[in-house]
Amino acid sequence: MGQFMQAVIPKFHKLVSLCKQPSLRLSVFFNIVTFGLLWLGYSTVRRFTSDSWQIAQENAVRVVDFQERMGLPSEVVLQKQIIDVDWMVRVANVFYFAMHFPTMIIFLLWAMFQKREWMARIRFALISTTTIGLIIHLAFPL
Repeated sequence: MGQFMQAVIPKFHKLVSLCKQPSLRLSVFFNIVTFGLLWLGYSTVRRFTSDSWQIAQENAVRVVDFQERMGLPSEVVLQKQIIDVDWMVRVANVFYFAMHFPTMIIFLLWAMFQKREWMARIRFALISTTTIGLIIHLAFPL
């Protein structure tokens, strides 16, 4: 019985410690599912409001009016200079798509593998800000 206990107890302690600290695979899987659902929710809300172009235009005018009343800086001058330059608009869109998403994915992968203790806060921040943004977007489409 003594040898049996000496063999079993270290394995039991190892099992308990593994249960206390989730495995990397489980953590990565959980984060992929969580961020995938977040992206799906974001895409659904954006599609749901995509046909309200007229409302978005009216809201955009209201935002610009609000910015002017508050004395906030405006990007109207810059937009007027480039909005008719088709290639520049395309470059800006490609840059946003090619930089924003890959940078976010690289950051999340780095955090998942190098700074796992940060992931709960990062996940909370992304879910919170995306949810708040989507609620505002539903109420006030731009």
